[in-house]
Amino acid sequence: MIEGPKVRPETADPLVTLDLARAYFSLIQRVAAEHGDDLTLQGLFIRKGSTVVASRPNQQGLAIQAMTDVSRYVNGVLPPPPRLETPVKEFRGRVFNFPISVTVASRLGDQVRPLTPAHIEAVIPPRETVELRATVVGVGGANTTSARFASKSERRVLSLRTDVPTAQKLAHFLYSEVDITATVQRDEHGLIHSGVLDGFSGLTSAPDQLKVWREWFREVGGDWNDIDDVEQELQRV
Repeated sequence: MIEGPKVRPETADPLVTLDLARAYFSLIQRVAAEHGDDLTLQGLFIRKGSTVVASRPNQQGLAIQAMTDVSRYVNGVLPPPPRLETPVKEFRGRVFNFPISVTVASRLGDQVRPLTPAHIEAVIPPRETVELRATVVGVGGANTTSARFASKSERRVLSLRTDVPTAQKLAHFLYSEVDITATVQRDEHGLIHSGVLDGFSGLTSAPDQLKVWREWFREVGGDWNDIDDVEQELQRV
């Protein structure tokens, strides 16, 4: 059901309303299937008063359980199973087609489950400060300067915004472990999806580039073995 100022069946956008109903009916059927049972719906009714699109379920108890789960997924109370992430996001998008003054809910008998934009918009992932030991796996970016880290304490590679001077310093630690401090936000699965790098410190000092060249020349040998001032020779080259 859709309720709000001046919301009536005769003033409702039929495409938006029916698209929302189709997405919801499809979603509760998929949620019911997660419980190992088939939920079928029969009939389509437009009721007077508020804009209510209704259908009859074959199992009322299963329908109420599915309604409850959908409400929790859509409102961010519980993360949906991986197979339901896409349809839940699609349904949220359809709810966002309505103004914030409009409330959307599902109802079966005296059981009402909210599905309103206000509930969804209130679910803003909190920011937190984390301290991690991580390996620098990438630095740079075409539009936004960022650094990428792999940490044993996180389940996927982190991409954190940073500034150019910090990125330049991090480049010296590419594929090396560093200790980082960052302000991040997590998704409904507890995975970091965005953040800002607040600072970092290397476990060892950045490698001496001249020393690296000396070691390389020592391994390569040849004419370079007789060169005493490698730095001067590199400038000549």
